[in-house]
Amino acid sequence: MPSTSGYPAARSRPPSGKALAERGIDTSKTKILGQDALTDESAIKSMGDVALGIITVADYDYNHDSALNHTFVTAYNDDYKRNPDFFLRRRL
Repeated sequence: MPSTSGYPAARSRPPSGKALAERGIDTSKTKILGQDALTDESAIKSMGDVALGIITVADYDYNHDSALNHTFVTAYNDDYKRNPDFFLRRRL
């Protein structure tokens, strides 16, 4: 699925986790640092336990605990039937 933002679609990211596992990198022993796309919600689901311990930096997380964000996430889920992600800011 192509991305309108110029970034790869979420389904193309999970191989990063697979590559870590294939190379014998244990994320519980080795600190893996990355940008937000590495731990997108769909990537985490696809990677399973390999994603545990990966440290990323992002400018948005739908889990942010504020009244404004809770209202936004609820409305977004009502409209799109999924959680907003970091690609959203690039699509608006």
